[in-house]
Formats: sequence, C-alpha cells, structure tokens
Amino acid sequence: MSNNRILDFSLTPVKLRVRDKQLKVYDENVVRDSVPIEDIACVVLAHPQLTVSLGLMRELFAENVPIVVCDETSIPTGLCLPLYGHYAGARRVQLQAEAYSERPLMKRLWKQIVKHKIKNQARLLQLLFQDDCGLLGYYQTVKSGDSDNREGAASKRYWAKLFDGENFRRDYNGSDSINAALNYGYSLLRAIVARAIVSVGLCPTLGICHHNKYNGYALADDLIEPFRPVVDCCVYGLLGEDALDNGLIPEVKVRIIRQITSRYHIDGERVNLFETVLKAAESLVWVLKRESNEISFPTQMPFEPVDSANIQLKKPAESKKKKEPRAKKKPPF
Repeated sequence: MSNNRILDFSLTPVKLRVRDKQLKVYDENVVRDSVPIEDIACVVLAHPQLTVSLGLMRELFAENVPIVVCDETSIPTGLCLPLYGHYAGARRVQLQAEAYSERPLMKRLWKQIVKHKIKNQARLLQLLFQDDCGLLGYYQTVKSGDSDNREGAASKRYWAKLFDGENFRRDYNGSDSINAALNYGYSLLRAIVARAIVSVGLCPTLGICHHNKYNGYALADDLIEPFRPVVDCCVYGLLGEDALDNGLIPEVKVRIIRQITSRYHIDGERVNLFETVLKAAESLVWVLKRESNEISFPTQMPFEPVDSANIQLKKPAESKKKKEPRAKKKPPF
C-alpha cells in the first residue's frame, strides 16, 4: 500500500484544494506542491489561518484519510473520520454492538492488548538498556481484564527507566518537551489506528476497555496500546540527541512522522504501521464473527525502520546519564 504519507501544515497559511485526485497546496494563488490523495495516510492542520476546501475534505474521506486538527501549540486536539469506510459496515457495527455487552469477551481481549503492550515496552527497554526492568514478569501475570492493573504497574517502571534523570511524569496534557513530543506522535498514530478501524467497517466509538461518553474513538484508544512504544523509541532518540531542547519544532515533527510512516520488518514482511494496524483491525472482525479467538498483533514489534537510516537509537551511556541543565539553542532556521 502506498498511502503512508502524513502531511503537516503548520508553518504558513496555505490554501488546500483538490484537482484530479491530487491535494494541491496553494501559496498566494500559486501551486507550491501536489500530492496524490491515494498516497496520504493523514493530514494535520495546524496553522490557524490556512483554508481547506469542502471538495478536498470529500475526497480525503472517500479514501478514508483522517484529518487531525491542532491547537496553537501544534498539539492535536481533534480528529475527523469518514462515516462509511466499508461496504459491510452496518452489519459489522451490529456485531460489534452485540459483543460490546459480553464482558467476558471484552475482558479477554483487553488482557491480550495489555500483554502485547507490556511485551513491547519490555522489548524496547531490553534493546536500549539490556534490562526489561521486571516488565516481563508483569507480562506473564496479566489477568482477565487486567484486574490487577499490571498495565499501570509496568508503565510506572517503564517511564522511570526510559527517561531516568529527566524528572519525567507522563501527562496527556503536558506541555514539556517530552510530553509534547509523545502526545504529538500518539495523536498521529491514533489517527492511523482510527482509520484502520473505519476501513474494516467497525465503529471507533465502541471500545473494548475504554468507555467514555465524551470519547468518540474509544476503540482506537484500545488498539493503539501495543504500538505506542514505536513513538516512545523515537522520542527517546530525539532526547538523547538534544533535539527536544527547542520543543516541538518542525524538525522534531519530521522525525516523529518519519518513524510512524516508515516500513518495518514485521513477522517476515516489510510493511508500514498502517498495514500492521489494519491487520489487527481485520482480525478483530473475525473475533466478533466468532471465527477467531485473538486479535492479530505482531509477535515481535520492531523499532528500527528499514528505510530511515538516520533514525538512530542512542546507547544508554550516551544519553541516560543525568544531565546538567542545558542552555537553549536557537532553531536552525
């Protein structure tokens, strides 16, 4: 699949239009760029004065391309998806709604999601520090519905090890450089997950564990969990290179986008994250049809893209020792 480009419009008040199935970027009535809509995975709208045509939005939704809207600090705050993404969507949403009330099934699926998340967190720590910090022990003791909150216990150790010496506290509304980078990456990944859910005809509102009347993407917040360490890995590398000293600047966004849209060797195939998430969403359909018992997550989630040689993992000795306060550097532009 070629639809793996994330377009972030945050620097200039451009006009976005559509012509001949191409997203056209106009600046002062001159076409500055053109991208085939079939190549787009997600569009991020950040500049407060840019404009988007209704025709372009229709074409994006026709191709199941999500639109992410950002606030004044470029942190994503909104997500727009097409209403219809699959020919059998009505029947599949009905199956989803019927299964929604089967708590034993939902608890079993949540156990599987939590186990894969903890396993991927443990693998990242092993890759970076040659130490899983006890996370594999938590992985082996997850109960149905994660009744003992192994996810929370594992995350506490995980963050303490990953950003040791940074006085880090995970905050979904945090504005510090680490949280801002994580939240930006997670929002893009969430859009890709939501897109996969809609593409297979499921409703993103009906979650497995996440339930909130104000959350229209509860299922996306469930299925994203095992994939979050891909973003964590990128942010760790950026921190080790002092790339976050100036906050969520364009160069940081480019690195995060490249990490999310790159291709990886996953279970013997060279695929991107959307294809992997799409496979997981499709397998959930088979579970709802009672033709399978498990969601198909990668058996081993890789973190080093095969087509982005400049994304490097830092060794612990280079970036994990405690640092003195650093002087802020001017952006390179």
